[in-house]
Amino acid sequence: MFTGIVTDIGTVAAVKPLREGVGLRIDSAYDP
Repeated sequence: MFTGIVTDIGTVAAVKPLREGVGLRIDSAYDP
């Protein structure tokens, strides 16, 4: 579950099918 404030726009770098749905990897320039 995601809880937070979105402060950047990213692009989908990878999509991985899972039994429960899909896993996503998002590339972003955000650097805390």
